[in-house]
Amino acid sequence: METRVTNTNEAARSCVLRAGFAALAQLEPAPLHMIEIGPSAGLNMIWDRYGMRYRRADAVVMEIAPDAPLVLECEVRGDVVPPLQPPPVIADRIGLELNPVDLSDPDDRDWLRALVWPDQPQRLNRLDRAIALHRSSPPRILNGDALALLPDVLAGVPPQAAICVYHTIAVYQFSAAMKVELAAILAAAGQSRPLWHLSFEFDGTGYALTLTRHHAGQADRRSLAAAQAHGGWIEWRA
Repeated sequence: METRVTNTNEAARSCVLRAGFAALAQLEPAPLHMIEIGPSAGLNMIWDRYGMRYRRADAVVMEIAPDAPLVLECEVRGDVVPPLQPPPVIADRIGLELNPVDLSDPDDRDWLRALVWPDQPQRLNRLDRAIALHRSSPPRILNGDALALLPDVLAGVPPQAAICVYHTIAVYQFSAAMKVELAAILAAAGQSRPLWHLSFEFDGTGYALTLTRHHAGQADRRSLAAAQAHGGWIEWRA
């Protein structure tokens, strides 16, 4: 506890992300280059490899890849069902993490498991299965300050490609100045081509999923959903 930082990586947030990426697919047909800020171990970088089961009360609203090694459960609240049609084609995925968790290291794995609340054994089981799936084909994570790395990573994406920068409950750790810098980086990168920003963060009253399109000096922001912090439920509002 004296030498490490809180680096929770809850795979069930992928249920919220998948709905957001499905909404993005309705607006952006091109294969997507995904860049996650603060991915911890990267369990939400592989959101498209999980099976998912969305329920309302006792009824299954939608089931995706029920034979996957890990099927995540999510409650649907409200009257509107999230868009669950096929998500974008993924061209590339990369994470930017100041304190990456190396899942090939048993000590790192144990620290990640220690961050699960002790009265939630179902989360521990889900984490272990997500780790096993992640280790079978781990995505690329760059070690360093995300704000320092992001401009070069964005510049390296082919000009004809679509980009989405996303994060799940990570930017709350940024100072006000860092949040301003992030917004400036995204706006600058969106001057010459569209850039998407998918955010799942605390908005002052709850956890909100938003999608912003940056292009030519304009920022078109859409409020998509409210959701539980660990992906336990989603209420679609778009």
